[in-house]
Amino acid sequence: MSEGAPAAKLGRGPASGFLLIMGTCWGLQFAMLKLAAGGGYSELAVLVLAMALLSVVFMAVLVARRQLFRLTAERIGFLLVTSILGYLAPLWAALYAASHLPAGILTLMASLTPVATVAFALSLRTEVVSLRRIFAVVLGAAAVCLVLWPELELPGFGKLHWLLVALVMPLCYGVESIYIARFWPSGMTPLQAVTGETVMALALVVPIFLVAGGPLPAPHWGAAELAIGLFVAAGVVESMLYF
Repeated sequence: MSEGAPAAKLGRGPASGFLLIMGTCWGLQFAMLKLAAGGGYSELAVLVLAMALLSVVFMAVLVARRQLFRLTAERIGFLLVTSILGYLAPLWAALYAASHLPAGILTLMASLTPVATVAFALSLRTEVVSLRRIFAVVLGAAAVCLVLWPELELPGFGKLHWLLVALVMPLCYGVESIYIARFWPSGMTPLQAVTGETVMALALVVPIFLVAGGPLPAPHWGAAELAIGLFVAAGVVESMLYF
């Protein structure tokens, strides 16, 4: 977070409301990724469109709030790592697995992020190891495994392959959380960070798309385009509430 004035404290009611909206947006994003993945776009095409739209919106907000910032080697390195861990790798994994897993399972896999974060923090000793924290990690993982077990009972271990692909999401988000906590650049605000991440992600994925992604489908307004638009809208709302 930025090193500015302390954030205003919210009452329990507004804070709970914001948390509910953010959680809804979080779940909606993965449902929209599944819908977009089944609409004729390649995974790379969806990434390009989503990152382009997010970049435009966040840049507009950044300019409106007069938070343009200067890039330094430290900030470029930080944005490079977080754009990969926070956008490209987990979203590609979600899109790649979306055609084979229900949207609810995708969201559930992403919800393992807190478990992964605590597990990484304990293993790296950035958090104090305690029986309570270890129990929390084990309990969270066990609860998810109980829900996922029917997916593994099918012949040939069912959808294990796609569940492992989807597991990239919480692993990336977990590592990103620890990286951000340790290497946040001095003087950078959250809005500057998320804008820089999306622009960096767009800059990284466009060359890959041009080489391997193929052409974009002909412009039209259908379910896939609506899904991408809702994904972007949910991401913007979630980010603005967080800031």
